[in-house]
Amino acid sequence: MNYTSLPASPGQLVNIPSQFKKYVRGPGGDHLRNVSTVTGAEVSQRGDYELYVTGEKKKVQHAEYLLRTQVVSSTYELP
Repeated sequence: MNYTSLPASPGQLVNIPSQFKKYVRGPGGDHLRNVSTVTGAEVSQRGDYELYVTGEKKKVQHAEYLLRTQVVSSTYELP
């Protein structure tokens, strides 16, 4: 089997309910960039509803925590 032909792992999938995606993403992706900058992990988006985090384990965990915190804080902003 040729492993070089396998697709690269996109990273750790972070499940965010679809109604909160815009709050987690932020205007123009600002929140995602900020999480990447603060944690040192790479946060990427595939399609409209999939967020992936890659990097060292502690950095990934920190990024996931910040993304989930954004979901919790956004529940107070919903109409």
